Amino acid sequence: MISDLIKPVLFKALYGSWEVTNALGIDKGPRANGYTALLPVPADLPVFLQIALKSLLTQDQKHLTEILVIPDIPSDDFRVAFRKLTEGSSLPGLRLVEMNRKDRVVGRLYRTPNVYYFLQILNGISSARSAHVLFHDADLFLFSKDFLKRHYETFLDRRVSVLGVDRRSIGRLEEYRHIVATWEMIASLEWLMRFKPYEHRGHKRFFRGRLINFDSTLFPQFLTDPGEVGINKEYGSDEFLHFNFVISIYRLFCKSRGPFEDKYFKLLLIRSLIDALGDAGWTYSVPSMKELVGALAGTDEKVSYTTLETRKNYDTFRCNFERLMQSGILGTEAGNTMREQIRPFDDRFAWTLER
Repeated sequence: MISDLIKPVLFKALYGSWEVTNALGIDKGPRANGYTALLPVPADLPVFLQIALKSLLTQDQKHLTEILVIPDIPSDDFRVAFRKLTEGSSLPGLRLVEMNRKDRVVGRLYRTPNVYYFLQILNGISSARSAHVLFHDADLFLFSKDFLKRHYETFLDRRVSVLGVDRRSIGRLEEYRHIVATWEMIASLEWLMRFKPYEHRGHKRFFRGRLINFDSTLFPQFLTDPGEVGINKEYGSDEFLHFNFVISIYRLFCKSRGPFEDKYFKLLLIRSLIDALGDAGWTYSVPSMKELVGALAGTDEKVSYTTLETRKNYDTFRCNFERLMQSGILGTEAGNTMREQIRPFDDRFAWTLER
């Protein structure tokens, strides 16, 4: 692992300026009206690409110029899965964007969700052909069919550079209250490229004598006039569901040794989605449902569900899980499959629908 002292120097040297030409060396030229949807996806979990495409298909596509699918680890296997999942799709401007050799080397050096996400959005921003971009999270489910249309029109009406749907505080800098979370954030390409690429990376830096942790895009927001950063407050909790940190926790599981405490039930969610929806012919490394059920009894070597905190978290997870099932966006058959499969967890943690 590269020293924290070297990281800023390395990223500043490698990502100090934006690419102004495409892969063929041709200037991209004027940007189209509308927005580009960036889909950073985990290459070893193509079920999340399937879910994201399914979600976007249900959306009103007015203003949607293109959709860029950006895997964190490009591979021939993922290209096959991409072709299979997108064959015959009616989604506009759907294309695969892969990292160049330099980015792949940097990704392999770090192997952290933070760095992979930075490289994904960097490639998406550099490849976008429209004036604005939307950062879509792989573990977000949209229930309202005009969610993105309304969100983008609010962005235009407010005449801001950045518009989010959720505030994001920065530890030890709580007074900066204008900053928004990256998920479902819309930003102008002009604003994004106003800053150096490396400044959008999640990183730590000293400010007023304190070491501050800035997540992805938060440092540029921190430097931006609050009047340029808006929050879209018109959405209720019934219009979307965001599970949060699903991919990051899966990456931590992949790097773990010994039993991994799935205390937020993210592995259970991923496996449930794979079993109900996964049809890309992919062999997943996620523990099987049989193994996860075995972990309830302490018989699995990879995963555990033993702590009091885990027990307390099940109610929140299960309520959100039920919201997803009742939304119908995954289909009745998938919903029934997922409910049936996690019944041993309901029994273990004494969860009932009446709760």
